[in-house]
Amino acid sequence: MVLGGSTVCWLCGHEGADQADDVIPKSKGGTSALSNLRPAHGTEPCGTCGVRCNQVRGNADATPPIPPSR
Repeated sequence: MVLGGSTVCWLCGHEGADQADDVIPKSKGGTSALSNLRPAHGTEPCGTCGVRCNQVRGNADATPPIPPSR
């Protein structure tokens, strides 16, 4: 899933996101507008941390990761 030219999961910060995740879940008033969507791991687990981030998050509030320093 490429959103905004990136496959970096907004939840774990790792490459390879394959789904679009609602920043504000629809169950909490979010919409399907592009401005509310971010790439996330879902169908396939993250190759780095092994988590299906979108499914684990569910409709809970989330804070995006702090980018690692280089």
